[in-house]
Amino acid sequence: MEQDNFLTGRRAARRSALQVLYEIDSVGHSWEDVVGRFKSANDLSGEDFVFAKELLN
Repeated sequence: MEQDNFLTGRRAARRSALQVLYEIDSVGHSWEDVVGRFKSANDLSGEDFVFAKELLN
């Protein structure tokens, strides 16, 4: 069960990273603004948020 939660969190982090890249590319918003908004809007845990940021770097 814990493995499922881990994978669900990672999936959400990957989805958020893709959405961030799309918004930055299509609308031109700043990276920092978009990342901060997605963290709160998607309820990413600390670990998942760090993973999403690593994907974006």
